Amino acid sequence: PTGAMHKDKRGLTLQNNDECIGCKKCMNACPYGVISFNAATPHRRWQDDSELVANGTVSPLMLLKRTGATASPNENPERGDTYPVTRPRRTTEKCTFCDHRLDKGLNPACVDACPSEARVIGDLDDPQSKVSQLIKLHKPMQLKPEAGTGPRVFYIRSFGVKTAY
Repeated sequence: PTGAMHKDKRGLTLQNNDECIGCKKCMNACPYGVISFNAATPHRRWQDDSELVANGTVSPLMLLKRTGATASPNENPERGDTYPVTRPRRTTEKCTFCDHRLDKGLNPACVDACPSEARVIGDLDDPQSKVSQLIKLHKPMQLKPEAGTGPRVFYIRSFGVKTAY
């Protein structure tokens, strides 16, 4: 109801955490079920100062201090330029397709990290882009096009799981 969840100029669905009131209406309205809710404070365990093994390990809080992080040793500080490094309690969140990386001309992290190069991102309006060529070559599938959201994620090919008996 606040407009916290919105589409940016590229068509990405993003969220303004300053406007999110935690009502979960966006979660209920999302036909894809990809919006989650932070009921508890994320990464709260890293504030614990007790050692896992007395005199044998550091506490989560000590590890946090040694890494120079503020919320989790795994936090992504580059994300903090446009989105909180740690999302606040009682707010919703979803994948942003690493919009901060797209702004710099980089791929989302999952695209670069995929060992089989199965994830591709590109300009659907450019018929010469790799993503457009793949969509042209294979019969693409979209999730719930009947929902009227104009999905821009395409699944090409079918990779069924084979079970060995």
